[in-house]
Amino acid sequence: AFFETIPAQTARVAVAYADYMTAQSPSPEDVLRAALNSRFQFFLIDTFSKSAGHLFETLTLPRIVHLVEKAQTAGLPVALAGSLGKTGIRLAASLRPNLIAVRGFVCRGDRNGSIDPQKISALRELLASLQTPAGSGQPQSP
Repeated sequence: AFFETIPAQTARVAVAYADYMTAQSPSPEDVLRAALNSRFQFFLIDTFSKSAGHLFETLTLPRIVHLVEKAQTAGLPVALAGSLGKTGIRLAASLRPNLIAVRGFVCRGDRNGSIDPQKISALRELLASLQTPAGSGQPQSP
């Protein structure tokens, strides 16, 4: 009955927190399991507490890799987020998610600031550096 109250064009995103114990929320594995058994269009792994560190500091790389692979194998697109800086974006890109969320990386000051055009340019340069020289669009290893 819950999904019937949401407009059909609204994408349903299952959000798992890497720091789920701090958030007092289900584990990422439990969220993914629920997402795969329901009508979700995306699986997002993010951080709850922005002061506790970035995604790869709050959840182990093997767990993140497993979650990404399991979701994508089942046809559920994945987004990675969580206070990602340059190194985190490179690492996230190497896992081949469908999306990487970068709010704080492109804002003036902190994540609540306005979008900074210079930071957008820096992000473009970073993303371009992840492309193979042949231009196939495949990220290189960080």
